[in-house]
Amino acid sequence: MIRYFQNRRVVLGVAFAIGIVAVFLFVLFNYSVYRDVANCYAVLAREFAAGNYAGAFHPSLPPLNTTLAGLLAAAGITPLTALTLVSGAFFILTIFPLYGFLQRFLSPLAAAWGCVLYVTAPKVIRFGGTGLLESARNFFIVSALYFFFRCRDGAGWKSALLFGVSLGGMSLARGEGIALAGLLLVLFVAEFRRKHRASGRWRKSLFRLTAIAAFSFLAVIAPRLWQNYCAVGFPSTDDRLVIGLRQRLATGTPYRAPAGSAAPLRERFEYAGKVAGDNLRGAYEPYFALAVLGIILTAAGVRRRTLFGAALPPGGWRAEYGVLAALMAGAFLIFFFSVSAYRYYTVNLIYLMMFNMYALSWLLELLKRHRAGFLVPAGVALLICGNFWNVWTFLAEEEPRREYELGSWLRSQSGLFAPDGRRPVAFSGDVVVWYFTGFDRINEIEKPKPDFFNRRDYDLIILDAEDGRLDRVLSTPDFEEVPGPHPDIARIFRNRNRSFHE
Repeated sequence: MIRYFQNRRVVLGVAFAIGIVAVFLFVLFNYSVYRDVANCYAVLAREFAAGNYAGAFHPSLPPLNTTLAGLLAAAGITPLTALTLVSGAFFILTIFPLYGFLQRFLSPLAAAWGCVLYVTAPKVIRFGGTGLLESARNFFIVSALYFFFRCRDGAGWKSALLFGVSLGGMSLARGEGIALAGLLLVLFVAEFRRKHRASGRWRKSLFRLTAIAAFSFLAVIAPRLWQNYCAVGFPSTDDRLVIGLRQRLATGTPYRAPAGSAAPLRERFEYAGKVAGDNLRGAYEPYFALAVLGIILTAAGVRRRTLFGAALPPGGWRAEYGVLAALMAGAFLIFFFSVSAYRYYTVNLIYLMMFNMYALSWLLELLKRHRAGFLVPAGVALLICGNFWNVWTFLAEEEPRREYELGSWLRSQSGLFAPDGRRPVAFSGDVVVWYFTGFDRINEIEKPKPDFFNRRDYDLIILDAEDGRLDRVLSTPDFEEVPGPHPDIARIFRNRNRSFHE
């Protein structure tokens, strides 16, 4: 049976099967909804499905996943399921460009096993199965890298065209994508010049390929640029980048310090430490440890061919490593000057995967010499099983199910809040429970929460059980608490003085 797993086609088939099973596990059993999905992405998909296109495209939120999910939702699928299917599809499709990209560094069989490691990483599965945007971003980044190096090595206009399309997909998938796309274009010019400057006619080829890539890139994002220009007065794929740039230009730094104060410098170092920690968590700690070993072995390969009797990976610096390091540094700076979360860095798994495979190949050869080679496949199998156990424990968490039950119960009680048969309007202090109700709300996406004490244009309040405003709500005669299931999750209040005519 082991010989089957020495066939790259079989291994790639296993990778696809794992990806498909993982996505359908989330479609069938997942109740966990991230706040960004409930508060933003599912709302935009729902509005698109309802034909409210003015409310389906927000200037601060990337449109790719929500638009594709809106198309599925228009066919009758719930917005959450639609987002899961879209995100899951990008998660599975990443295998195609990842396999091609890894073959620059690895044998076809090792590249196929790298794809297996990618699709079994629990953080990649989790974010691909919960409707978030990272899987689409990862797909387009690795696609862009694949065509980047094909163009650099002399491929024709088709690769340049697809390189530009991939850059456009990056820009529409996540807000920082356009910045990384610009960085990749600059790196392409530098890399092409470095590799071909010894030839006499490299400038003409560089101009042609760069022009094709830039044109296709702009063609993909042009509708979004025009849309945001009409909405906010500036052509951008995500107006948060424009807002952030204006703030940085106005203040000069992300922190404004009182004269003589050392605190902001300490805060900068602390936040830099957080961003570095998020990078490590995004790369998935067991894989990151393997990658570190692979980097050490690669560095050792500069001076010797074997270590402890096992062959080392090719030593020395490769230009490809520089491109990947520049992308990681660019992402670090972007999120240092904005907001960082570890899920933003799952793409580090792709950047470091060849080093994971270097380490595993070296360990396999070393242990074979001691008649213990079986330990490496056994360890990989154990790691993959542990990864899936991690995913299953996430799916089996009790609190998301209770949030779903509370939201469903509220939906069944809609007549209590809106006796005239219309859809109730809520203030959603707990956006996850609110999402499961299917109600409307007075909150606006990406806006500060409204002061619901001074408004009457809503029927009920959904507050997290630990919300600091609970005491004030309980002491206000206008609000009547509605007993419901799971009060430790959220508290429900009916607005007795609702009015939609003020």
